[in-house]
Amino acid sequence: TTVATDYFYLEQYDKAIEYHQRAYAIRERLLLEREKNINSQRIVGCVIFWYKKESMIEQSYIQLALSYYPKLLQTNFDMQNVLRENLNYFIQLADIVNNDNRLNTFKEEIREKGTSILEWLNHEEKLSELFKTEIEILRESLI
Repeated sequence: TTVATDYFYLEQYDKAIEYHQRAYAIRERLLLEREKNINSQRIVGCVIFWYKKESMIEQSYIQLALSYYPKLLQTNFDMQNVLRENLNYFIQLADIVNNDNRLNTFKEEIREKGTSILEWLNHEEKLSELFKTEIEILRESLI
């Protein structure tokens, strides 16, 4: 994870993702759920930062980032600060997909996952109040 983070700061996002995936696999074997979530979150962050820097990215990286949702949010339920960051990451992914015609193949997946996330957030009374602004932004991005 430390090596992955160093590559992130060097803006070598492909290497950062590779090392986060390695760390994720190790943590999965060690049954470290919280630590796996950290790597998942950082992979998503790398994808977003990479896209923002280059204005393009291989579709496989978008697919990888989306694969962590909605589970990533649900496992962060007790850590609201991390939940907020991961929710905002999903909203950013939705914006990327919705605004880049090269990524049209992911629009339906964004809609499905976004709808699932909204249903979950609205079902959890504590979360629906705490994340009112994010819920509204997400709802608008799914229209």
